[in-house]
Amino acid sequence: MKHGHWKGKTLSEEHRKKIREAISKSPKSFKKGHIPWNQGRKGYMMKHHLKNKNYEEVYGEERAKEIKAKMRLKKLGKKQSEGHIRQRAESSKHPHKFKENYVGSFKGKKHSEKSKKQISLSLKGKPAWNKGKKYSEKTRVLISQRVREQWQNPEKRQKLVDTHKRLWNSSEYRKKVFPNLLQTRPHLPNKFEQECGKMLNELHPDFKFKYAGNGKLIVLDKYVPDFVDPKNKVIVLANGLYWHLTRKQKQLNHSDLRKMEIEAVEKAPYEQAGYKVIFVWEDEFYDNPEQLSVDIRDTLTAFSRT
Repeated sequence: MKHGHWKGKTLSEEHRKKIREAISKSPKSFKKGHIPWNQGRKGYMMKHHLKNKNYEEVYGEERAKEIKAKMRLKKLGKKQSEGHIRQRAESSKHPHKFKENYVGSFKGKKHSEKSKKQISLSLKGKPAWNKGKKYSEKTRVLISQRVREQWQNPEKRQKLVDTHKRLWNSSEYRKKVFPNLLQTRPHLPNKFEQECGKMLNELHPDFKFKYAGNGKLIVLDKYVPDFVDPKNKVIVLANGLYWHLTRKQKQLNHSDLRKMEIEAVEKAPYEQAGYKVIFVWEDEFYDNPEQLSVDIRDTLTAFSRT
């Protein structure tokens, strides 16, 4: 950055005397004791220069960015004084918002269904304000800490669980959320499901099963089968022992819970939707695969005749 040729220099006393004499001889000179027009008006010329203009219009985009960055860094970490806060409150259109312990007028209230629809329609087609933006590492750590604190608090934890259960009982919510949930967290077949799918497609030539555990088929908005033959409307549920038997026995505190009781509950929604259901249990698949293959083949043959 270049500086003026006079920077760092001062006028000599003789030079100053000559300037004063030259000014006194001028017809436009002021008498001693005259008050300059801009005395006490700090930054007046700058304010006048910027009137009704933004920084980009005055300095250009690149220079404006530099100025704003310097201003931001200068104020960073500094707290506003009481006088400054009072001044902002007086000049603000909403001075009540600057009062201590201010509570918003909408706190504790909820939008009506009509209001929600109006808001939804007004925002439709517009990109979200945070689209393409990412949280900083500091913000992520803070969010993680707050969520962990909530789950460690028994009251808040129960409140969150109750809220999710209430939402999940809504068919509209499930239709909206479930497909997106399965897309963002793709479910791949485990070893048991891979072997089971291979066996199923070798049993009967008229039945071709496809893996549906990744959400390709959602029955009644919330039920996801493991395999499906869409042409013949047949569903196969590959049930692992832990998730479909042992875990449910613990949840229900019912150690005598049997497979037939679980099958009756699990197949009901699929039959309601018009599907036929076959169960493949993990222990039967590995302990006696030959007998299981015969049983499933006979069942598929019976389905093909109906």
